[in-house]
Amino acid sequence: MYAILIRTILSLKELLTDYWSQLTFLLLGLGIIIKIILDFVSKKKEINHSLFQEKKLQAVNNFFQHFSKIEQHWIELPIFEVLRKEIKPKELDDIEFPLISNLKQSILELQIYFKAIEHRKFKKILENTFEVKKTLADVYLNYSPDEKTVERSNHFLLKRDQVSEKNQELIKEITKSIRNGFN
Repeated sequence: MYAILIRTILSLKELLTDYWSQLTFLLLGLGIIIKIILDFVSKKKEINHSLFQEKKLQAVNNFFQHFSKIEQHWIELPIFEVLRKEIKPKELDDIEFPLISNLKQSILELQIYFKAIEHRKFKKILENTFEVKKTLADVYLNYSPDEKTVERSNHFLLKRDQVSEKNQELIKEITKSIRNGFN
């Protein structure tokens, strides 16, 4: 047994002394191949991360565009015309449903890029939007002779402004979170 071990050590010694230059080239070649493989894997991960971040920003920008459109709609809504029934519910729905649908779609897309806890803020904005829509429907359908058009419009405008403030706070939190994710 010791004889085999001694022969192996001698063979290894001969290999290192007689073929040291070839062995050096072999180890150098092996090192270069390993480096190329590691560089390729690293570059692939970097490209995937970069592409993911780019798509995430596109989805966030898409959300902000849809959010801005619906916010602008609530601001520009001729509430007195709506409450005097000069604008029919069908016309209002034709304007609002595509806006809300686009916002909802963009929030669903964001689910791919954000963790559940971060995504809740986007969902909350959508819920707030539905809250404004519901308030508009409530004041539109309110036929109480005691409540005047001005009072009903004030009720809607107050709700719209309260929701807008909540949404702006959520937008600040979302923006801060996104910025922190890139730093």
